[in-house]
Amino acid sequence: MVFSDKSLSMRLPGVVESRCAGDDPAYGYRYDGLKLIMQAGDRYVFIAHNWTPAGGPALVLPRTDSLRLEFHAPGGARSGTC
Repeated sequence: MVFSDKSLSMRLPGVVESRCAGDDPAYGYRYDGLKLIMQAGDRYVFIAHNWTPAGGPALVLPRTDSLRLEFHAPGGARSGTC
């Protein structure tokens, strides 16, 4: 999961953006459905969990304090909240 302090306006098939509840959450947005492919320098490269070579772009995000990453095993339990 990727958490961000601002909306990343991601429009990738299979990726879900959720607005985090609360008065002032540190990370206001949560993104489910991404797979981290690699980290290169100060960049992360993600694809949607249902990505195919013909079916979509990769997403490159900068490594910054405005993002938080959480890693879960495929099919593993995930928290329903931010």
